[in-house]
Amino acid sequence: MRVAALAIVALGLHHEWTIGGVVGPLVGAGVAIVIGLGYKSLAAEAAERELLVKQLLETRDQLAQTERESGVLAERARLAREIHDTVAQGLSSIQLLLHAAERADPDAAGLEHVRLAREAAAANLAETRNFIRELAPAALVEQGMGAALRRLAETQWQSPEREVCVRVADALDLPMPVQTALLRIAQGAMANVVKHSEATQATISIERDHSDVRLTISDNGRGFDPEGVEAASARGFSDSFGLTATRERVEQLDGTLTVDSQLGAGTTVIVNLTLTPPVEAFALVQSANPRVILMDLQFGALESGAEVTRRIRALDAAPYVLILTNYDTDGDILGAVEAGASGYLLKDAPPHEVIAAVRAAAAGESVLAPVIAGRLLDRMRAPQVSLSKREIEVMELVAQGKSNAAIAGEMFVSQTTVKSHLVHIFSKLNVSSRTAAVSKARELGVLR
Repeated sequence: MRVAALAIVALGLHHEWTIGGVVGPLVGAGVAIVIGLGYKSLAAEAAERELLVKQLLETRDQLAQTERESGVLAERARLAREIHDTVAQGLSSIQLLLHAAERADPDAAGLEHVRLAREAAAANLAETRNFIRELAPAALVEQGMGAALRRLAETQWQSPEREVCVRVADALDLPMPVQTALLRIAQGAMANVVKHSEATQATISIERDHSDVRLTISDNGRGFDPEGVEAASARGFSDSFGLTATRERVEQLDGTLTVDSQLGAGTTVIVNLTLTPPVEAFALVQSANPRVILMDLQFGALESGAEVTRRIRALDAAPYVLILTNYDTDGDILGAVEAGASGYLLKDAPPHEVIAAVRAAAAGESVLAPVIAGRLLDRMRAPQVSLSKREIEVMELVAQGKSNAAIAGEMFVSQTTVKSHLVHIFSKLNVSSRTAAVSKARELGVLR
């Protein structure tokens, strides 16, 4: 406009003042302004388009990563169940049959081969149990649900600006598939809290009332429109895969998912599950009135042997319950004993041990398989440190001076998984560096 004004004045001074001399420069200035604004708008639109493309690419990568992680976790849980229900059960049956063969003809010519076959089956069953433990979430197996969530809160979710409160018991009497699903749902919900909510407070709670289980994750963040997000996701215009994955996971367990959120009013995610007890088994117990019941720990995704044990022991003139299972984690053992089981045996126990255990249970005595008793004693003697087999492998490689990338390559896992193992190891050993962890592990005898 200054240039236009100078042009008008110059024309007026050198020539006489005319309408054209005034309007012409003004029109030219206006056209220049319009062109400049148009160019600026085009530049801003191009920048926005570039940012949108970048966000779409990041969202695509994040979605692909989330899908891969979800698929891997689901497949690990499925493999653990399949291995337990097929390989482990088959090896247990083979051992029982070989025990029977040994007892049937103690003087048979091929008895030594039968004994070797039974010992080979026992060794393979022990290795199979290790596989099952490794496939289950390590944090749940080693610490329990409450401790696992608190560790995640301390290491990943809390910040100086955000307080995370976990109201969950360390030992939840729930089947491992249900615990795994609840842990993954909580992780997904808290990832959204950390990334999107701008919340200063978040709370995680799990409540159990007989067969009903409720997981609640709430925050005081900025909130969102759940219906709008799900509608956009259905049309492919949203990256809310986490919400969709959570809903699918809950539906697989025949549960319900409720998301209560409003803009500026925070968000509450509630998952309700109903554990279905084996009604026929209860009816049989009440009608047959047995003295001792042999109980497995898992019958399906929503049925827990420990919970059935608890209900049976609550009956009038309740029978004794003896656990006979292939699950041998500390959490399984303690959960069963706390539920009222009189004893705990593994399915590869020799027949005479099973018979003696049944008789002892019928007499009101407590029975533990020698390997189970030994593990509990070890836990009591050294409760401060209990590294998993996988964590010990990581520590051995750390002691060799290998980097996270080298460890990940040798163990065929991601660097993120290696870092997660190191976080757990540092916490268990109460150290803050790799050097200190190696020194502490050697001091405690974890490493040579």
